[in-house]
Amino acid sequence: MADLISRRSFLRLALTALAGTVVAACQPSPTTPPESVEKAGGVNVPAEPADKEEVTLRWGSWSVGNEAFTALADSFQENNPGVKVVQEAAPWAQYWDRLQVQMAGGEAPDIQWMSGAMFLNFVEKGFFLDLTPYSDADGLTLDEYFTQADVFTYQDHVYAWPWFHTVSSGWYNKELFDEAGVDYPPTDWQNTWSWDEFLETAKKLTKTRDDGRQQYGVVVSNAFEQCWGSFIWSNGGDVINSEFTQTTMDSPEAIQGLSFVVDLVQKYKVAPEPGDPSAFIEGMPGPFEAGLCAMEINSSALTMKYSKIEQFTPSAMCLPVAPGGVSACSFNGNPNSIAKSSPNPDVAWDFITYLASPEGMRYFAEEKITVPANIEIAKTVYVSNPPPLNLDVFIKAMDIEKYNDLRFHRLWMEWVNAIQAPIDLALVGETTTEQACQMATADGNEVLSRV
Repeated sequence: MADLISRRSFLRLALTALAGTVVAACQPSPTTPPESVEKAGGVNVPAEPADKEEVTLRWGSWSVGNEAFTALADSFQENNPGVKVVQEAAPWAQYWDRLQVQMAGGEAPDIQWMSGAMFLNFVEKGFFLDLTPYSDADGLTLDEYFTQADVFTYQDHVYAWPWFHTVSSGWYNKELFDEAGVDYPPTDWQNTWSWDEFLETAKKLTKTRDDGRQQYGVVVSNAFEQCWGSFIWSNGGDVINSEFTQTTMDSPEAIQGLSFVVDLVQKYKVAPEPGDPSAFIEGMPGPFEAGLCAMEINSSALTMKYSKIEQFTPSAMCLPVAPGGVSACSFNGNPNSIAKSSPNPDVAWDFITYLASPEGMRYFAEEKITVPANIEIAKTVYVSNPPPLNLDVFIKAMDIEKYNDLRFHRLWMEWVNAIQAPIDLALVGETTTEQACQMATADGNEVLSRV
């Protein structure tokens, strides 16, 4: 916590020192607004009086109790007297359920941490404020950020502003590799390992430990984004066609790609079965974080959590490549949007552009929350100052052949839940991978028929 406080203090000093340049260049200050600014619809909005009442900004997110988020909100408040930022956080599923109700009722938070999982669904219903007049008035563009289709813009208008970027790949426990005398995983996507090499490494790291507990070579999950989607892509398959009209999980390439992941659990026993109480204990760290698995297939979203591990050194690694395939992984932009119903759109814009400013992005990178959206800061500040080690793996992934987005469409949230559900059965051995893929295709197509 001491590091968090010192960094926050540094950020405050930096913002104060740069108030005459950064704030003026990036966004209007809510306490010293310009005489007027052209906002949505071409209307010139007069400056608000200096003695205006306190403004409360509601900020919705799915990260409960995140100290770094609180520090950023506190810093903004201290540099913008008269503004109070109130976080409204809930776990992932509850967040979206609640937000849909709030959006429909015109009672959504001023600011929403957004995902492509629901972006198109909301923007097509007119729930978001068009940010194009704001960005044009302030001379800001998306050019210096990692972005993607169907998450930031709609019909050539901006409806979400960058914040951070999530990249899928893997992690490994340096000390368990040392203990076993096994070479570390590759960190160069142009010279990565094969499925066979990955499997042999996982076998060498799977054993019964002296304390009687089972140690596994790797932990996998039923997650299209963070796990098995990359193996399907590497093998030449896909989960949906290019028109987003048909689920393609029943193709031979998709079945073979998913089979490799399932076989790690069921055939080779180098990964724990999901829900195994000896590896997954409710309320306790996951098996990789607990030191029970030498590798984990997951994403950069775990950077902050793993930066706090003290009992071993977590390091990022590249994913293996299918026979005759290519390197593949996923990416996903996570911006902030403003509700069209917000009573404080100008101040909300100030806040989300502050989060995306060089100062906000630098703090975000130093806290290792995940990959910041600012390209330059991601390539410099984020990858420096380990642990975790080898964070440039996530940055270098952006240059590989199949660096794929998540195929977002209007009913993506419902669709991805539909295709993932049958995979649970395969991972616990209750059905074959081929049968699970056939069920996933049928269930996914039923959702797509309503897009």
